[in-house]
Amino acid sequence: MHGEYWLLPLLQRWSSSIVGKSKMVEKDHYGSIFHEQRDLYAGKSVVPLDPARVLRLFGEDRFKILHAISTQDYTQPMISTETLFLNSQGRVINRACVVAAQECAWLFCDSGKLAGQLAEYLLSMRFTLKFDIEPVKELFFYAGFCDPPERLAEWQDPWPNICPGGYSYAPTDLEQPPWGIKFFLCRTQLSGPFSGTHALLAGLIAAGRPSMREVDELSLPHELGWLRTAVHLTKGCYRGQELVAKLHNLGRPPRRMVRLMLDGQLPMPDAVILCDGKRVGRVTSVANHWELGPIALGVVKRSVPEGKVLLVDSEQGPISALVETLVSPDSGSVASVPRMKRLT
Repeated sequence: MHGEYWLLPLLQRWSSSIVGKSKMVEKDHYGSIFHEQRDLYAGKSVVPLDPARVLRLFGEDRFKILHAISTQDYTQPMISTETLFLNSQGRVINRACVVAAQECAWLFCDSGKLAGQLAEYLLSMRFTLKFDIEPVKELFFYAGFCDPPERLAEWQDPWPNICPGGYSYAPTDLEQPPWGIKFFLCRTQLSGPFSGTHALLAGLIAAGRPSMREVDELSLPHELGWLRTAVHLTKGCYRGQELVAKLHNLGRPPRRMVRLMLDGQLPMPDAVILCDGKRVGRVTSVANHWELGPIALGVVKRSVPEGKVLLVDSEQGPISALVETLVSPDSGSVASVPRMKRLT
């Protein structure tokens, strides 16, 4: 902690700037989760989100800092992307959807808390670089499939497409229809109709789309299929890059993300996943989908057999779960390393 005293004024300035600023309370639903899902997917409603999720990064070195410490390539800065921030062991610590603009970059985060953590992290890495970051105070943030007027910034999810520099760990026979939801900032508040965050979450799960809900202290990008959209494998050095490249080329991720089709009820997030009575993973996101029923995302050990019916622990008793593979257990080890001939 001794070497971080210089950072305290920056963090205090940041903390004081966000006190009392949030004006949007996110709601799980507005009365009917299934109608809200149908309206959202049909482009008839939007999901109001807390503008505390949004950061404005500005200054001449705004893309230089993103390129230096995140997983994406920002040498061509006028490209909107998804990027990850890793620790030195290659574990995921944060994520941002980056919208490039003429005078700034908008960073869309998974929660207001994560946005605050990302702002503090970026400021701690500033040193001699010329950039600053601030929270959004007088704008409105939404998700949806429509195109409302007066959008200040918009990010459209590329999932499940493979972005430049990316790589798919999904099984070759996995059908993944386009997701394509948009996140946008508006200058004025929309009048509705609105859908709750449950509708958004149900769509993310159905699309097999990872978010920070799937992340724990050990999460690697490979395990969640994030090499598809959030990692540029040839951009060069960044924090955690050595582990990302080594695991992709020579190793295999120890865990993998799956989709769970649940039998009748929803467990709580972080519920234990069991295979033959042994703990093999955890549930990360859960929702009731208007077509698929109770569904969830989870992370399990790579060794869990494909097609196996697993059990999810819950207060009401074990829940049967049919597992759909999203990240192949054979993923990784893409480099062709010649074998040395044995001496005879």
